[in-house]
Amino acid sequence: MEKEQSGTPLGDILLRIGVELGEAARSVEDLHALVGATVKANGANETFLREAQTIDILQQHLSALGGFISELSESLPESWRVESGDAVSKVTLSKLRQRLAQIRVDESQDQHPAGDCHMF
Repeated sequence: MEKEQSGTPLGDILLRIGVELGEAARSVEDLHALVGATVKANGANETFLREAQTIDILQQHLSALGGFISELSESLPESWRVESGDAVSKVTLSKLRQRLAQIRVDESQDQHPAGDCHMF
């Protein structure tokens, strides 16, 4: 009889992190339109444009990390497992925490618990 392993496969966790980084990269990429609209409407000086390049660098950085971690996740044996509950509890963004923990959201729960930032 085979002993059931506890914990979550490390490869699954890394894959979820890679996907989240890819989503963050796409969100940052969307900021290009904001910068473009600002430049078009108001013009921009050289310093502004140089600083705005940070958005592109950040997007590339997140995308590269996401791809690296996702690819790495595929090479890990299923037997490599970790207890991720304590780590997930440190994530203060509830939607991200739920995705990392693969928790199904109960629609009756508060949609904006403490720790989430909703400015618009």
